[in-house]
Amino acid sequence: MKLRNLIMLVLVLFAVIPVMIAGFFTYHKSCDIVYNVSKKDLEERLDFYLELCDFYGKKVQRNELSREEAIDEIATLVDGPKRDEGTRDLSKGLGKGEKGYMSAWYCNLTYAIHPSREGQKATDPILVETDERLNKSRTKGRISFEYEWWNPGEAKSYKKLTVGDYSKSLDLVISTNVVLDEFLLPTQELGIITIILIAFAIVGSVIASLFGSGVIAKPFTNLSEISSKIIQGDLSARIDISSSIEEFRSVGKSINLTVENLQDKIESIHRAEAELSSTLALCGDTLNKIVEKRDLHARVDTDKLAGKYKTIGTDINEMVANLQKNINELNKAKGKVEENRTFLQQILNNLPDILVVTDNEGHWIEVSPSFERLTSYTIKEVLGKKTIEQPVYKGLPESIELNKQMWEKVYKGEVVQGLDIPWRTKNGKKIILSVSEKLLKDARGNSIGRVFVAKDITELRKHEEELRNTKIREETIVNNALDLIILLDKENRWLMVNPAWEEITGFKQEELQGKITEEQPCVTQETLDATVYDRKLLAQGKIVPPFDIPLMCKDGREIIVSATERPLKDARGRWIGSVFYGRDITEFRKKEEELRETTIDKKYFKEYSKRAIELADSWGMGEVFKHEMEEWVKKHKPRQRRKKERL
Repeated sequence: MKLRNLIMLVLVLFAVIPVMIAGFFTYHKSCDIVYNVSKKDLEERLDFYLELCDFYGKKVQRNELSREEAIDEIATLVDGPKRDEGTRDLSKGLGKGEKGYMSAWYCNLTYAIHPSREGQKATDPILVETDERLNKSRTKGRISFEYEWWNPGEAKSYKKLTVGDYSKSLDLVISTNVVLDEFLLPTQELGIITIILIAFAIVGSVIASLFGSGVIAKPFTNLSEISSKIIQGDLSARIDISSSIEEFRSVGKSINLTVENLQDKIESIHRAEAELSSTLALCGDTLNKIVEKRDLHARVDTDKLAGKYKTIGTDINEMVANLQKNINELNKAKGKVEENRTFLQQILNNLPDILVVTDNEGHWIEVSPSFERLTSYTIKEVLGKKTIEQPVYKGLPESIELNKQMWEKVYKGEVVQGLDIPWRTKNGKKIILSVSEKLLKDARGNSIGRVFVAKDITELRKHEEELRNTKIREETIVNNALDLIILLDKENRWLMVNPAWEEITGFKQEELQGKITEEQPCVTQETLDATVYDRKLLAQGKIVPPFDIPLMCKDGREIIVSATERPLKDARGRWIGSVFYGRDITEFRKKEEELRETTIDKKYFKEYSKRAIELADSWGMGEVFKHEMEEWVKKHKPRQRRKKERL
């Protein structure tokens, strides 16, 4: 075998093949290192996100925030605040920028946290597949995997690494990812350089075969040794570039430069890892003080953070400051609420009526003290029981049925008012309550119970019954009275006439009721003239003395009525009308007139009276006799006398 061929074979065996192996293992070793560092970085970020979810999950358990508000605050902190169009400003979040952010899903694969898809489901087949794989973390725990991703409109794909886990506190699947190509770029360059090295090795083998084994073998031996060290992980090893062959020196420089770049990249990754670990540790300690020790004065020391991580500490400090401010405001609001509650409790304690608040199942959860005063049952005896179980309904099935009918209306949104429901007190007394009930709603309009207000109207109902009986009795008396009766208002309008009017005058009740006195067909002008003064007396609250008036009957007859009128007053003593009483004395007056005309001649009576007065005067009794005679005349001429008095 020729030396040239031997050298070429040796170089191929001891230079080209080791370079290929070194390049292969170096490339894959670098990929593994980058992958492990990236995965560890993602897992540490995921741990931070899970701790953040647990922190807000506790606030949700304490009812300080709703689940949706907690998720929104996490999204704002990690992925940045929302823009007007609904996307997140990743530059202001704690994530890794446009290609490394936090995502979260509900159990139905709807995005809870995402820079641009919140409230949506994934439609892209790749996203659907990755979302379904990540959703398995609900049962399997933390998972990680790689996948190829194409951005819309780009032909080039990206290799992504995704890590996901399940947050029980908020019932979310959380994930974060990183584009591996950004970190594998140096290793890709190393692969290209390795290929170039192999090509140069082959060329070198040919050159070595041409110029001799002594000049070429030694550099390749050196290259083999250095490559072995690099394969074993010694990135401080360098190829000797003092060879007289320019090409070999160039290849050595390229290899050394590649190794140096790789070493710098790995060192920068380690530094970034250390800075991130330090940042997470410092932020974790601060958040631990805030969450466990409730120390809202704790702050992240941003001076100890590296440049790009200072914003994380600043954002956390601002978040804690805002949280402290919100808590202070909540404490003030809590104080005001407590004051209002005390004030409302005082009102409740002094309510004369009974007030009961129930939940949606009908349990009594709040009862005013007036309940004890009215029923003699203590509040402790009725709290927590349903309405149908309350002792006040014992032996009163009709009251339970009335309540059920009332609830049907209340649940339809109606307000029930003035419903009479019987109760039974502790001493067995049955009372009547006027009940009102309506739905009790929270600030969002959701039903949280009912409000029941009851007023004791037992005595009122008894009084009403007595009034009804009295009214019936009075109506019976009025309707069966033989005398004429009228009920008038202040305007002289006849509000009611009794049936005696139809029997005496022939006019029916409906012909007279509703008309004023001046419009009545039975009233003469003489009567109107005679009663003008009566209204003034009634307005002054005085009773009109008895007087005689003529009335026209429906058949044209005129009758004489002896009447009187009394004022009507309201509860405040104000005049509101009058009651007219009249008796038909037509026959009586006729008999009286006949008797007077047949027994006494007017002229003789006048002369006799004059002579009698003179004679009585001579006896000292003239004034007395004159007075007696005048009274007798007045008595037998009442119509003329009454008319003159009124005029």
